[in-house]
Amino acid sequence: MERQAPPTHIDVSVIVPVFNCAQYLVELLESLCAQVHCSLEIIAVNDGSTDESLAILERYSRLDPRIVIVTQENLGLSAARNTGIQLARGDWIAFADGDDWLAPDALHTWCKEGLEKKLDVVIGNGFRFDTCPTQVLTNPICSWKPSEAVISGEDWVIQSVAQRQWKHYAWLQLIRRSLVVENDLRFQVGMFHEDILWTTHLAACAKRIGFCDAPFYGYRISPTSITNTASQDTIVRRVRSYIAIVDGLSNATSWSHLSPRFRKALLRQANIEAGHLTGLLRNHTLPLSHQPPVAEFTLIRKLIAPVFKGATTASEVWRAVRFWRTVFRIFPK
Repeated sequence: MERQAPPTHIDVSVIVPVFNCAQYLVELLESLCAQVHCSLEIIAVNDGSTDESLAILERYSRLDPRIVIVTQENLGLSAARNTGIQLARGDWIAFADGDDWLAPDALHTWCKEGLEKKLDVVIGNGFRFDTCPTQVLTNPICSWKPSEAVISGEDWVIQSVAQRQWKHYAWLQLIRRSLVVENDLRFQVGMFHEDILWTTHLAACAKRIGFCDAPFYGYRISPTSITNTASQDTIVRRVRSYIAIVDGLSNATSWSHLSPRFRKALLRQANIEAGHLTGLLRNHTLPLSHQPPVAEFTLIRKLIAPVFKGATTASEVWRAVRFWRTVFRIFPK
């Protein structure tokens, strides 16, 4: 790789949380440094890595001044992304995970779409892979989109939730940085599945959202991901995260500027997330040492009502019933 000159104007700030992903990090950095027709900065937030991740970042930053390294103690994905948001200088913000991959024309295409249509947010598309990223697809992440036209964030959520196709992944989003700054958007720290509440806030303030069909983002399926990890600590954190998500979606319905249809869509999504919580609680027995505190007992029982309010179809009613029965079986008092 030849040494690059630092950009005078930054189109996109790509925020990359890095934690012990040395095995795959080179592949991501190569794909970011190879982006065409787009001026970018790569904000790599080393989140307390204990492997060779930092050494790899330092080696690449010496060759490419577009790579900015920030090292912090291990605070988690949300905190690392928030650090990157604070440092971002580009017109747009994008996110990439340290073990993923982007096609060479991904950011240019997304930027072009955003500029031509004067968008607040571009929702891209991607694909899943396990070893070698490829764009020979059989199952793109987004197989459906709500509209060919520009729509509001509210309409995006309403239509997507109705189809059970709400792709709330931060790494598929190109966001105008001014929107993030003006609305003080941040990820909730200390939880898993943080993209859901982030995207809820994003959709509530985005007036113009557009979509790109081409699957430019490669998401690596990792055997060590949180959904494939069954340790007691991880299960407890996932349970608490889903409690926070259902609670957050329910609380968002009190925002005064939301339409009734948007509120209903958020409750329907809360019903869906409650189904994931039910599955965790039914499939994993938490020992007494890992039981949530009394305050969480009280909170989770309060979530039963909004989960029922979010039920529109027979299957959603049944999901709410299973949630109710599971909560009272596990948390009887």
